[in-house]
Amino acid sequence: MTAFEAWLDRIAYVQWALVPLVVAAGIGATVARSRAATRTGLATVLLAAMLVPFFVPVLRDPGAALDATRRDFAATPYSRAVDVPLHETSTGKASPPSVAHGSGFSPVRFRIPTWLWMTGTMLLAARALAGIVRTRRRLRGMPDAPNDVLREVGSIAEDLVVRAPRCVLSNERCSPAVYCLGAPVLVLPAALWRSLDTDARRALLVHELAHVKRRDGLLRAVAGVASCLVWWNPVVWWLRARLRANSEDACDAWVGAIDDEAPTTFTRALLETERFLGGVPLRPRPALIPVASGKARALGRRLRRIVEVAPHRASGLGVSFVAVLALAASTTGWIGVQATAPARANAADGVDDALALGRSLGLREVIGRLLLRVEGETDPARLPEAVTMLREAATVEERRLAADAIGNFFERGTGGVPALLDALAKDPSPSVRREAVDAIGRIGPHIAAEVLASLYEARRHDSSSRVRREVDDVLERWELE
Repeated sequence: MTAFEAWLDRIAYVQWALVPLVVAAGIGATVARSRAATRTGLATVLLAAMLVPFFVPVLRDPGAALDATRRDFAATPYSRAVDVPLHETSTGKASPPSVAHGSGFSPVRFRIPTWLWMTGTMLLAARALAGIVRTRRRLRGMPDAPNDVLREVGSIAEDLVVRAPRCVLSNERCSPAVYCLGAPVLVLPAALWRSLDTDARRALLVHELAHVKRRDGLLRAVAGVASCLVWWNPVVWWLRARLRANSEDACDAWVGAIDDEAPTTFTRALLETERFLGGVPLRPRPALIPVASGKARALGRRLRRIVEVAPHRASGLGVSFVAVLALAASTTGWIGVQATAPARANAADGVDDALALGRSLGLREVIGRLLLRVEGETDPARLPEAVTMLREAATVEERRLAADAIGNFFERGTGGVPALLDALAKDPSPSVRREAVDAIGRIGPHIAAEVLASLYEARRHDSSSRVRREVDDVLERWELE
């Protein structure tokens, strides 16, 4: 695998690692009935987090705790994996190290071919770039709005404390929209503008200038970059759709903040806009944010929300929620990048690169090991105690917990493998045997030469289907089938 392919794999891993955060944020926003501005912030933060692995470098020393975990567990040669003597083979010598190679992690059982990833990204980027060029060319050909329109736009901009954008009139049948890539440009269809009364015009201008004040163009640019780079992830497209819908709701709320009667006027203006469009479907154009949705069902829901006059700013609790989510998402992305990078040997300890275990740790595995380290469960002095309990405990639960404790040592639990193999072969309890197989899997594929025969025997002859399935899972994780 090339370095570029490994980089793409790390990006893919972090994408799926962030999915639980997306689900949690969606549930939290729904349960709390958060405001549109808060939901927009949540979607933006999560989309930005999807881009974190593209820019975060793999550090040689990513931090004391994580570095210690990777050095102890991921980059430790077999001969130094445990402080408890390794069981010997029939020749009286310890087995040589067996290095596990490969990608090191597999968040999904398939990986997108590099050529497919890059082809999709280049096509989407070319499509977006061509759309931006066409839009800018069309804007240059539109005449500037007359002075009376500019004065009205300037008055609304002053009320919103935002710089008045350039305003142009279009003779096409289009929706009022604001172009937000670079210097903002407000596009008004001339025929529609002449048909609206003063209040309806004011409501439409408040909505469009609210996009400028909220910098929705920048937010949508983040969404566009994410959808180009990670086009294969459906979560990104869902977040992009949520960002667009929530930003529209947030700007609708600004209309009600200017005038108590404005929501009713704005609903009338929206209906007039839809009637003006005459059912013509809106073609999405890059960097243009239209006021009309183009979908009847979405329009109905939007009109109901406008009449409700929701607050136009995020609450203090909402801002705190977005800040916490931003911290959690960026931390997850950073740890994911560092954890899934190839393990490096520690030159200071005199470890030869050729003897280092060439496998990476998954995000969940790193976090689990860090927690176990904090709790002290990986103290090598406690391994003999767990081995003794597994061999001599009278109750099934004690033996099961002992097997689990040995597995929690990961590579350092290699000295407990003989006890786990004995339990797999002789313990009468299926739960103990299953826990022993799971512990063997966590200790790692470097012990494959010692345990494969026992695992195959258990898969063929063990009376418990759960034990046999666990053996299959371990062999699949090790990719030794």
